[in-house]
Amino acid sequence: MKDEHDIRFTEPWRDNSSTAVRNIEEEIKQLNKEGKFYFNFLDKNHIYQLCLYYYEVKDLARKHPDSLLNNLLLTLDFYIDKAHLSPQQRLILEDKKRRMKNEEISIHLFEELGIHH
Repeated sequence: MKDEHDIRFTEPWRDNSSTAVRNIEEEIKQLNKEGKFYFNFLDKNHIYQLCLYYYEVKDLARKHPDSLLNNLLLTLDFYIDKAHLSPQQRLILEDKKRRMKNEEISIHLFEELGIHH
């Protein structure tokens, strides 16, 4: 069951209580036009890359405690928790974060969960 407050995170465009962005595509176009860096949690490629470099980003966040990197990782972890991943999906994600190769992940899945993948 979805917590009533989760709607702000899962469907921000439907949250009338905040000043949520109404047109993310226009905002992204503007950021690109201005040459600004951004992270989009609606872009699966952004999320995948952040997962792949999770521990590198975490290390940078420790070295630069005033940066927004900690918030970025906390937000990612929040969304991962809200995704209700299966044990198999969670193991694959954690292995991807550790930059393991697919063959290694397959072996790990079998060792940990008895799953051939």
